[in-house]
Amino acid sequence: MPEENNKKPFDQHNEFNHEPEKWAPEPRTPETRGGAEGQREIRETENEVKHSAFKASLVAITITLLFVGALLVIIYSPRIIAAIRSGNLGDIFSRKESLIVSAEETTVASGEALTLSVDHKAKKESGFYTLTYPCEGNLTFEYVTSEGTELIPCSASFKFDLEKSGGKEQVRIVPLLENAQAITIPIYIDFTSESGTEIKSQATVSITGATTTTPVVTNTPATSTPPNPTPQTPRETSEPSTPVPYNPGKVNLRIANVQAGIIDKYTGSFSPATIFSTRDRIGIRFTVENNGGEASGTWNFRGNLPTYTNSVYESPTRGSLAPGNATEYTLVFEGIPSAASHNVVITIDPQNSINEQSEADNLAQVTLPMSSYIGKADLAVRITARGVIELSGAFRETSVVTLNDKIAVKFEVMNNGDKETGAWRFKATLPTSPNDSTYDSRTFITLAPSQKIDFTLTFDRVKNQGNNTVSIVVDPDNAVAEIDEGNNSLSTTIVAF
Repeated sequence: MPEENNKKPFDQHNEFNHEPEKWAPEPRTPETRGGAEGQREIRETENEVKHSAFKASLVAITITLLFVGALLVIIYSPRIIAAIRSGNLGDIFSRKESLIVSAEETTVASGEALTLSVDHKAKKESGFYTLTYPCEGNLTFEYVTSEGTELIPCSASFKFDLEKSGGKEQVRIVPLLENAQAITIPIYIDFTSESGTEIKSQATVSITGATTTTPVVTNTPATSTPPNPTPQTPRETSEPSTPVPYNPGKVNLRIANVQAGIIDKYTGSFSPATIFSTRDRIGIRFTVENNGGEASGTWNFRGNLPTYTNSVYESPTRGSLAPGNATEYTLVFEGIPSAASHNVVITIDPQNSINEQSEADNLAQVTLPMSSYIGKADLAVRITARGVIELSGAFRETSVVTLNDKIAVKFEVMNNGDKETGAWRFKATLPTSPNDSTYDSRTFITLAPSQKIDFTLTFDRVKNQGNNTVSIVVDPDNAVAEIDEGNNSLSTTIVAF
């Protein structure tokens, strides 16, 4: 039989009736799958990608907003705080020209500095600032600058200049409250531009009464002056005197009304005296009269003085004295060398150049009895200055103060005697509010001859408007044996308004 006849009939079941080969199906993706299922999966994948991108963008925006917000808080925090205090919240981010005024401290005591910060936003042109406050009780304010203070009247527009400090513009004022009851008061600050535009703001503060503090004394170490200081050059002063009767005939110059006294070394005042010490500055007061019937013509006088160098004082040439005219002179000198009595001789027209009715009245002699209290101390007090202590702590000399100023009185205590003082002290009576107070100093060991100590006595709040008296007494118990007890006390007047 032919070979092809040997083939079995085709059997679709048996043709592949053997072990199939192993194979892995190809992964199916939405793109490889067709139909609705594939399209749905493609859309879902796209949405997931978009959602992830949106979330990333949202995170980035949030971070950016947080950064910008933090930056704005840093930049505007002072303005925000000031706006909250002043109640002008709408002005925080506005670019409209405006003022924001804020007080660094909303409650201050009378006499303490109050700083007002002024934030002038979007300033368009120059102009000036004014400060106003209502009249409340006994409250006033002072404007403070580097040059001093100036009173700000209530209910008045007070012009001032802003100061820059720490990057801020500000104005410093000091409240002065006479009573102890606190006052809450608005302070208005206005800006007026050159074109007349006005913008305003305000801050409200509470002022409390100042408390009175214990008087304080500071002193410098004792210093000494030479026991025999170089005497000043003798000098003279003069002033017209009362006319005198005169006789007809020739000119007649004469000396009259001769008097010896002590010249205060600080005030220059003359005090008649009958006993003197080697430390005194001495004055001889006398009158030169023309009781003749003719004018004197030019003339001069001479003084023989018992100083260390036996000085001879020759006066300048004087103008003519008409009949009946007179002039009073004071010849001043110091530096008498010993405790013996000394004579002063004054001569008019010592060259006898004037033809006079009499030459006998051209000379006068005065004796200076010297103190026999050798070996005694002599404490003396002298007030050197009075004034106020500024906010900076500096002393400003003045005799006129306000009721709330911190008062300062400077004085010195010196031993003008020839012996050490031994232990001593002083007492001061002060016109403090509401009642006078007394300051008792500590005990000081001793002051040697010619030694002195400078003191500064400070206290708060004088008692009264008008005159207030500060009194100082050295050695109030008279414990020190002294040459003179009359120079141990002194008073000064301070005027308050």
